[in-house]
Amino acid sequence: MFTGIVQGARPITTFYMDYSIGRLAVDLGPELSQNLEIGCSISVDGVCLTAVRLTDHVVDFDIIKGTLERTTIPHYKVGQLVNVERSMTQTTEIGGHELSGHVDCQGKIANIEIMDGNTVIDVELPPLWMKYIFAHGFVAVNGVSLTVSKLDKQNYCFSVWLIPETLRRTNLGKLTPGDLVNIEIHRGVQVLVDTIEDAVERVLTSALRNGELDAKHVQDLLGATQKLFGKQIS
Repeated sequence: MFTGIVQGARPITTFYMDYSIGRLAVDLGPELSQNLEIGCSISVDGVCLTAVRLTDHVVDFDIIKGTLERTTIPHYKVGQLVNVERSMTQTTEIGGHELSGHVDCQGKIANIEIMDGNTVIDVELPPLWMKYIFAHGFVAVNGVSLTVSKLDKQNYCFSVWLIPETLRRTNLGKLTPGDLVNIEIHRGVQVLVDTIEDAVERVLTSALRNGELDAKHVQDLLGATQKLFGKQIS
């Protein structure tokens, strides 16, 4: 588990593909590599990876096919900075929100605007995932815990504000429009939305079969649910 409070942006020293397996090495430096052991979990740009080899301050990871397909890792280049967070402990201060390091999808940077020293980033999501994003809710972008400031559901986009400290500590300040980022949805919100959506579908379908509602009423309600959550219900 992680908190979304990135501890530093560290350089990639090695990255290559070996058939369907990726090989990644990151120089953590002396502070972030302290007491690190093989088998430990580390968040790299929001992706939970397992340390498989340690050489001084450099840690190696094996990346499986499923992770390569879901995340931005295939686009990595040697020298690129990635956000790093060590796993939370019982004494860790949770300044962000609990993260699993299991990336849900990739988002695309739609726009970046700097206003009075503050940076606003607009992130475009695949339509399926937009139903889980709510104003003032949490979302993780490249492993950074952020608060959603604004929604544009018509364009499947949300906005986050970045303070100077976040820009200094992470790689988000190096993003440009068109870049891809790893997105992890707040797990509790995802479970809640899916549960409500499934319950509505079951109740309305049952009511229709039992003759308690006519087809028009059911279709109207299903259409309203679809509009709310962005999913086709049949």
